[in-house]
Amino acid sequence: MLRTILVCLCLGLPVMAAGGGGHDGGHHFDWAHFAAQTVNTLIFFGTLAYLLNKPIKEFFSNRRKQIQEALELAEKSRVDAKRALDEIEQMKAALADELAQIESQAHEDAEFEKKKIAAEAEQEAARLMEQAKADVEHLRRESVTKLKAFLTDLAMAEAEKVISTSITDADRKKLFAEFTNSLGAKS
Repeated sequence: MLRTILVCLCLGLPVMAAGGGGHDGGHHFDWAHFAAQTVNTLIFFGTLAYLLNKPIKEFFSNRRKQIQEALELAEKSRVDAKRALDEIEQMKAALADELAQIESQAHEDAEFEKKKIAAEAEQEAARLMEQAKADVEHLRRESVTKLKAFLTDLAMAEAEKVISTSITDADRKKLFAEFTNSLGAKS
């Protein structure tokens, strides 16, 4: 600060020297007047420096602190933003991986369901085929039984016709007696 005052004084010397043009028309330099002005100027600037020294130092110190705090805050904000960006990038990558995994799992599940449905359909077809075979076998047995009964009835009717025409009353009595004897022997 003192340097600034001295520089200002040195720059002002030629101006003050030129302005001192005298009353007598000559170019003579009044050293006493110059010294008085210089002392007044030094006292003025010295008093000003003394009075403003502390507030100016505090102002620049506070300003320096504010700038430093602003820089620290900006750096902290930059670091936080970088960290947030890194987290977002990681989340994006994880999300892409998770999406691929979900898609893969969906394809696997769909393939599994497809195979499961095909197996169930095949089992159902086999069950229906077995059921159809069982139904056909049941119908065949039933038909054979009905056919045997029909043939038996038919054979009996034919036998009855043959017997009724070829058996006499005496043969009938004899057969009846044999039948009753066989019934009596069984009981």
